[in-house]
Amino acid sequence: MSLTATEIYHPLEYRHGPISVVDERSLIVMLYHPDTREEEERLVKELSSLGAFVIGFGGAGDLSLLLDGPVEWRGLVCLPALQLLGVQLAQLRGLDATAPRHLTKVVKIG
Repeated sequence: MSLTATEIYHPLEYRHGPISVVDERSLIVMLYHPDTREEEERLVKELSSLGAFVIGFGGAGDLSLLLDGPVEWRGLVCLPALQLLGVQLAQLRGLDATAPRHLTKVVKIG
């Protein structure tokens, strides 16, 4: 909705390449897992030191949001906040998030 290129990585894969493109223009959303929180927090410190702004769901970040409840629900709990982030970014760019370009409500084949 905001015409923003995004990529997803397992947090512990960051040091295998993706970290090379992190800078002050990077926004990183970290969805922490309780079992690997310590390692993920070390990574967040490193990403922040490279200039990235980090949103931490369930752990440290420039913006930290507490997550309660079962681990299995964490992604679902974060979804509304990420949706709002996308809408706000689209509005900042002067885009209509309700009418994405090149998309229609119905896909016609043939």
